Amino acid sequence: MSANNQPQIALDFDLHDEAGRFVGCMTVPMSLAKGALQYTIERLRACGWIGKNILDLHGVETQDVKIDVFIRKDLQGRDRLNAEVVTGAAASTFKLKNPIAVGRLDAFAAYVARGIDAMPPPKANPATGELDDATTGTNDEIPF
Repeated sequence: MSANNQPQIALDFDLHDEAGRFVGCMTVPMSLAKGALQYTIERLRACGWIGKNILDLHGVETQDVKIDVFIRKDLQGRDRLNAEVVTGAAASTFKLKNPIAVGRLDAFAAYVARGIDAMPPPKANPATGELDDATTGTNDEIPF
């Protein structure tokens, strides 16, 4: 049961980056409450579960799925790391029409570096003295 006494299950996932490298494990809770049940079943089906008995999750480990990891505030207002199985159109992976060949990556990196060199230098924020340019990594503020 969840903290607010709602039925739920939790699955453990091994997480991998886009290159397939293992980056860690995460437990993903899934609500079985009336309003969420259909979405949880959709997520379990995406993982490979074909049953009806929630006590027998055989097959749930047979499919690779996309997991979104994000930060959400808990009921006490604290930031908590969360994860969710992504289903439907959002689970599709973007494919480049013309990906850069491995042998051309250095040329591509040089092209981007030249573009960065041609940019005006970042300006300091008069109030803080920090650089107000996303390329410096010193200020996370998005200006829109």
